[in-house]
Amino acid sequence: MKFKSIKCNLCGNEKSKQLVECRVAKEDTGLPIGSMSIAKCTNCGLVYVNPRPEYSSEEFSILYSDKYFNAPYMRFYIGKEGRQTNESFVSRLDWIEKYKRETRILDIGCASGGFLKMARDKGWETYGVEVSKTAADIARGKYGLNVTTGRFDETGFGDDFFDVVTASDVIEHVEDPKSFLLEINRIMKKGGLLYIAVPDFDGLYYKTAILISRFNHRNYFVLPHHIYFFNQDSIRQFLKETNFNLIDFRKNESNISTSGFTGKIRGILFFIARLINKQDRILFLAEKAG
Repeated sequence: MKFKSIKCNLCGNEKSKQLVECRVAKEDTGLPIGSMSIAKCTNCGLVYVNPRPEYSSEEFSILYSDKYFNAPYMRFYIGKEGRQTNESFVSRLDWIEKYKRETRILDIGCASGGFLKMARDKGWETYGVEVSKTAADIARGKYGLNVTTGRFDETGFGDDFFDVVTASDVIEHVEDPKSFLLEINRIMKKGGLLYIAVPDFDGLYYKTAILISRFNHRNYFVLPHHIYFFNQDSIRQFLKETNFNLIDFRKNESNISTSGFTGKIRGILFFIARLINKQDRILFLAEKAG
């Protein structure tokens, strides 16, 4: 497998500084990756995998096979209602409906359609995109939802089509976050609402994970699936660069099991993070600018 060095997706800088190198087990991915480095742009501070593996279409299918979507930390993804991975569907829709109601909504990475079903039941016209065929089949077969199987950059929706677009735990997976957001902007109506939820690399969990991984080189970062690691500043800058105005912001934490010794340590970290306002997830609402 070949690796390529990449420029910073936010500022275009070619130089980055390695933060940590992690071992990536073949049994976790099905691919002989070996190890991956997380680096930080020396100019703007964006954190991303560099150098990055180059996947064939077959390798990409292996990377996002059902094995990945059935992993313990993805236990809410296929065939479950109420949650997609972390934040509850109810709180997400309530937040969106403070600004928009019962219009046309697209959920990128819609999983098995739990959020879209809830939105449709409340009067929304719903659309979804999902890379997992198994999850998309459930959304269509069980709920009768309009869901496209594949990658968002392959869907080709028309200009100015959606009133709301949601993407929870998605943008950290895409190869070109700026193009991803520009494509969302293109298909969104003027004044349309964008909801994004991502892990917060400035949260206490990730600060601790980086420190420990420098010694044991273990993969605490969902590599190779996560290839970008955002914080508040980087997401705000990405939104500005792609013609969105931030209108609201929240923090929350991952819904990860705290059973077993490792889980109890994680639970303690999450408790401390709540006390010092350093949770491991950030949520944004932004409006398409004029």
